Amino acid sequence: MAWYGPRPHTNGTNRRSMIACGCWVQQARRFQERCRRSSAAGPGRRKLVSRWRARMPPGPSILFFPTDPDSRRNVMTSDLSQSVTLRGYCSLCKSRCGAIYTVQGDRLTGVAPDPDHPTGGAMCAKGRALPELLHHPDRLRTPLRRTTPKGSTDPGWVEIGWDEALDEITSRMAAIRDAHGAEAVAFACTTPSGSALSDSLDWILRLIWQFGSPNLIAAVEVCNFQKDYGQELTFGKALGMPDYDQADIIVLWGQNPTRTWLAQAQRIAEARRRGAKLVVIDPKRAGSGEQADLWLRIRPGTDAALAMGAIRHLLMTDRFATGFVREWTDAAFLIDRDSGDRLTAAEIAGPEGDGFVIYSQVDGVVAVDPRAEAEMPGDTDLFFDGTVVDKAGRSRQVASALALLRKEAEFWNLPQVAATTGIEPAALSAFFDLLAGPGRLSYYHWTGFAQAGNATLTTRAVSSLFALRDDVDAEGGNRWLPTLDLMRIAEPALLSANQRSRALALDRLPLGPPRHGFATLRDVCQSIEGEAPNRVRMLFNFGSNLLTSQPDAQRTRRALSQLEFQVHCDQFMTPTAEMADIVLPVAAPLEHDTIRLGFEITERAAGHVQFRPALLSPPGSARADHQIARALARRLELEGELWSLPLDEALDRVLAPSNLSVAKLRATPEGITLPLQHVSRGYAQSDAEGRRHGFATPTGRVEFHSTQMHAHGYPSIARAERPAAPDPRNPVQVTTAKSGYFTHSSLRNLVSLRRRAPDPSVDLGPELAERHGLMVGDWVILSTQLGSVRLRVRIDPLLADGVAIAEYGWWQGCEAMASEQLPVTGVNSSNINAVISDVMRDPISGAPPLRQFFCAIERDEAASLGNWQGSRAFVVVQHEIVGGDILRLGLRPEDGGALPCFHPGQHIGIAVPGVEGRRFYSLNTDGAVAVRWELAIRRGNADAGMSISCHLHDHLRQGDRLMLTAPAGSFCVPASSTRPVVCVAGGIGITPFLSAFRAAGRGEGGGPIHLHYLARNVEAAVFHEELAALAAGQGRMSFDLWLKDGALPEAPWAHHGSGVEPISTAIDQELLDRRPLFYLCGPAGMMEAMRKVLVARGVPAADILSEAFKSEVALPDDIGPATVTLERSGQSFQWEASDGSILAAASAAGISLPSGCQVGQCESCAVRVVSGRFHCATESELGTDQCLTCQSVPLGDLTLDL
Repeated sequence: MAWYGPRPHTNGTNRRSMIACGCWVQQARRFQERCRRSSAAGPGRRKLVSRWRARMPPGPSILFFPTDPDSRRNVMTSDLSQSVTLRGYCSLCKSRCGAIYTVQGDRLTGVAPDPDHPTGGAMCAKGRALPELLHHPDRLRTPLRRTTPKGSTDPGWVEIGWDEALDEITSRMAAIRDAHGAEAVAFACTTPSGSALSDSLDWILRLIWQFGSPNLIAAVEVCNFQKDYGQELTFGKALGMPDYDQADIIVLWGQNPTRTWLAQAQRIAEARRRGAKLVVIDPKRAGSGEQADLWLRIRPGTDAALAMGAIRHLLMTDRFATGFVREWTDAAFLIDRDSGDRLTAAEIAGPEGDGFVIYSQVDGVVAVDPRAEAEMPGDTDLFFDGTVVDKAGRSRQVASALALLRKEAEFWNLPQVAATTGIEPAALSAFFDLLAGPGRLSYYHWTGFAQAGNATLTTRAVSSLFALRDDVDAEGGNRWLPTLDLMRIAEPALLSANQRSRALALDRLPLGPPRHGFATLRDVCQSIEGEAPNRVRMLFNFGSNLLTSQPDAQRTRRALSQLEFQVHCDQFMTPTAEMADIVLPVAAPLEHDTIRLGFEITERAAGHVQFRPALLSPPGSARADHQIARALARRLELEGELWSLPLDEALDRVLAPSNLSVAKLRATPEGITLPLQHVSRGYAQSDAEGRRHGFATPTGRVEFHSTQMHAHGYPSIARAERPAAPDPRNPVQVTTAKSGYFTHSSLRNLVSLRRRAPDPSVDLGPELAERHGLMVGDWVILSTQLGSVRLRVRIDPLLADGVAIAEYGWWQGCEAMASEQLPVTGVNSSNINAVISDVMRDPISGAPPLRQFFCAIERDEAASLGNWQGSRAFVVVQHEIVGGDILRLGLRPEDGGALPCFHPGQHIGIAVPGVEGRRFYSLNTDGAVAVRWELAIRRGNADAGMSISCHLHDHLRQGDRLMLTAPAGSFCVPASSTRPVVCVAGGIGITPFLSAFRAAGRGEGGGPIHLHYLARNVEAAVFHEELAALAAGQGRMSFDLWLKDGALPEAPWAHHGSGVEPISTAIDQELLDRRPLFYLCGPAGMMEAMRKVLVARGVPAADILSEAFKSEVALPDDIGPATVTLERSGQSFQWEASDGSILAAASAAGISLPSGCQVGQCESCAVRVVSGRFHCATESELGTDQCLTCQSVPLGDLTLDL
């Protein structure tokens, strides 16, 4: 049943603004609620509908369909061609990019950057893929309960209602808390920096802390611990936000924002355009390193050595910020060499002494109060190392903190740093000179060295290095931005001191995660398998896929199987969710109301508040994480009106100090920016009593000698340990990396992203690959003492010898790419984290060595069978013209070696001597092991870029030799899929589907496959008889031939028809309801027409895949100047080879083009080419008429659709 709801009135308000702020959604909800309360028989509802219709202005209406027992809302216009545009922000990662969303009917159909947002201007492929995530058919829809024992092949899931699920969960939580303490219930949550959990995190933390559990697995030790808590050990605060807008030098240390934080990457690119120098410290150059003025190729785990070498250079050459160091650090404070304690004024001057002790070159020992207004004496000896006499008359061997730091750095001279880090001495010298020179410097570090056994000591070394400069909390440096004056939903004080003291491993990690209310997975697993009365017995997990995101998956699986009760909340069924007793379905972004209180980056961003209303309904009865947390809190009778109030009213309490409200924010969809003003060098400000604010450390100063580290028996002064020699059995040093196309262990089931990165990969240097007989495309086995994984080889010519960089997070399949789900452990696993041990971990933070371990590697001979790199010689064994202009070409490898398997739909490349470029052709064979391959090639028109095809027709003969590239391509047609597959071929576009039909004809099972073949006439439909025979032999396969002209074969599968309309008519709604995958190959006009027809019928764009072959365009040796014209604006600019990219030339001419990361990762600069040719340095999944302006150069005059 459907009913009409009101279109919102403008009442003098801009109608677009009202639509954008979601007023129509709220009116719709109120209307639906009133209808629901009306008579079940219908009269009351009909009366309401009539009343609404009478009030509606002319124009399209909005329909609401209650489509399940919970009467969830689906919003759609009566004309699907109409859409509404709404402003919001993406919450899939840390960047929180401003976005403009287009909703058409009940679907999200468009995502674009919001250039006016504080984080806007660009949108990465992940953000643009949000429609695929929201409308994915595998989304969880209803709560599920396990009915079989853990470890069973089939969990036996049964659907249950929300009340039943929540009642059982709260009953178990309360019973375990009452019997064993709240600490026996552990929680887990996925990262808010790489998932939409950020929309709900504060509510989740409030639930956990009020419940009383100090054991939250939030992966802080492998994510934010070092930049947030590790930095506190030196500065008293988390790492400040880099002021890229005013920096002269930018240092990225173990952070790659082009792949992880697009808003940062944008600002860095803008800074470089105005002349800022960029230094990137990373084993791999790809990403941010491609923009670097100085790239330091560091060996994993040696960052502390680099920092100590830089410290040595600054101190030995006396090129540090002496004034800042003397006045605002503990550099001059004297440390007892025997005890390591900092001398206090009371020890020297008696009870009347206040503060600490320095040594004056004039007055000798002097007591100083760090927070006093008076400045430090100018004759302070920053490097004092000698003897003083205390008040008891004892001689004390003391040294200043800076003298001790210099002593620790002494070993790390330039040759030693170069030998340890693998960085060239010239590059080291350049880096040291930048640090010692003028210019405002900002830096950022993240997980690059945070996931190592020496993580905290490395952070101490890096922090100490930058404390030697005068950029702290200053313009162009790292600034501690002010925060909004709002009520906090989650306060750490909600967790009582008593419960905090019960945190797991607090005795072993006193400065680590347990101190802050978090637990490491290793400690939770040990507790589960232990015998303590308050051991962890239950786990409530908000979306953390522990089996893929953390080390030692076998250990984790064993521990989780021993839990008394486990709950998992997620959007999809994951390996970790499969171990739960109850699984709760979670709403995705845009399917629930949420608010963002500050966006980081700048003052403007930090002061920006934005409410994002629900734009769509979630699938089934899925709920937002915060809705689940709030429902649990109410059932557990946790205190506080924030739990009992409706969400809007609760948020109004949060917003009250700012005079904002949810209603105001709903009316202002772009958000409201509250003025925040950063006070430069806030530490130098004084309070009302004239005492300086200083730093939030025990001394009130930046601490080279960490009070907290010393108090707990850790090294108090920064240091670097010499790296241990590798085990000869595991000689390859491995670090892991995150793919820029996915978020940790998720999104690999989204086809638009998977086409960009289809396989789990490992990067090797050419020397290492050669020693192990490996080439691009091979599968390699990486082994440690915990097992083996299989990854696909990529060769990075810039990677250091002996180093491998493995992508983590792989397990998801992607049916649209013919990729099956991978096991998280065991044979054919590609889950690199599973084979990393955390037995040895950072003793302070508990960080496992995810980016610093060793392994053995060997070629997977079976999986790599027949693979080759570059070109391979093939002999023509068949050359037959069929159907008038189709060449059937049979090829056999000249070397007689094996041929690799491939996915139906993939192609090979052929280059012909004397003919420009390379042409790609789909393989016709079934993709299984074979001794020869077959191609079908249409002759085409040489003037239309088909010169290679013409050559193959006219000049190639049986016995001739051709050079082929290995099978590749992301147009993979699944021969076996759980979803129906519909293939539409036009002309020679039949070739990939012939391969798929032949593969499906082997009878391996799967869902139905439908093939529609369009041809001019029966003579042009060269493969129709074989296709019909294959379909007849398999009940799940069907074939329809559509001919424009001529006689029809006498068969039920043959039809007259031109264009795509007959095919659309033949595709019934019952098939569409099963969410088939559509594959299109043929003329561009046919594919575009078919796509439009399918979209108009409600098929999600992500379910429609097409193949358009690109001819390889060679880059000429000598490129002449060109004129680039922007068709819509009428602007133009000149390009010359010295300009670099099209984007750079436009910028130099003062013309702004869309852009983002500027290294080809985000594709925000993609623009349609109206006319002209170009060469792109980066491979992409964009159409042949799409140009990445940041990576492309024109090959003659060019016109862009801008």
